[in-house]
Parts: sequence; C-alpha cells; structure tokens
Amino acid sequence: MSDLKGGPIPNPSDGRPPVTPLVSPAPDAGTTAPVAPPSRHANTTSAPIYAQPAAVNPGRTLGIVGFILAFFVSPAGIIVSAIGLFKSRKSGNKNGLALAGLILSIVFFIISIVIIVSIVGAAVALLNQCAALGGGVQQINGVPITCPAR
Repeated sequence: MSDLKGGPIPNPSDGRPPVTPLVSPAPDAGTTAPVAPPSRHANTTSAPIYAQPAAVNPGRTLGIVGFILAFFVSPAGIIVSAIGLFKSRKSGNKNGLALAGLILSIVFFIISIVIIVSIVGAAVALLNQCAALGGGVQQINGVPITCPAR
C-alpha cells in the first residue's frame, strides 16, 4: 500500500518494514517539468567527468638531473639545467630545480676554478723556489722540501 505521494504506508499490525513500490510516484500537480531518470554516469562532484590532465613540464626531468649533476660534474650540470630551464619556460611552466641546479652548478664551477688556479699557482711557486735553491732537501721556514736534481 502507498499514500497519496507514493510513499509506503507502515502496517502497524504485522511488525514488518513498509514495502516501497517499484513504480516511481506521479509528479505533483504543480510540477510542469517531467522528472528525468538518473544517468548511470551521473557525477555527484563539481569536477567534470573527463578532467583535463595536468600540464606536462618537459624540462622537469632535466631540471632534476641538472640539480644532481651540479654536485658532481658542474659543467654538465650547467648545460643540463640550462636546457631544462629553457624547455620549462618555453612551455610556460616554472622549474625551480633547474634554476637551483643552474645556480649551484655555476657556483661550484667557479669554486673549482679558484681551487685549480690556487693549486697550479702553488705548484709553480714551489718549482720556482726549487729552481732558485738547487736540487736536494731544502729548509724553507722550517719545512723540509725535496727538490729534484737538475
């Protein structure tokens, strides 16, 4: 049994739950639009059914590789980070790791050049000192230095 709106009428005498009719109730007299059956693809969220994929950053992987290379091979880190940053900017994306890799690579490259120049300068000074003093073991400021014989 059902009431006027199509809802089940509880039967207090038998103690069973009310039975819901299988046929949808007729719309009220004041409703002018028909009720559409629910779609099997109905989406209850506000997001579209087919969401667009996130924008792909073509320089992201190169930025990560350039950042890692900055610590080991700074010239390669400069090149790879610059390419990754260029590709990211060309596609309209930001790439913080490529920028950080580029900056770190440049800094480490400059530091390595300073160290190499210092070592070469010290070696040249030592060889000039040995040339002036002659071969054998020499004492310079209390430090024994062995110079090759000429």
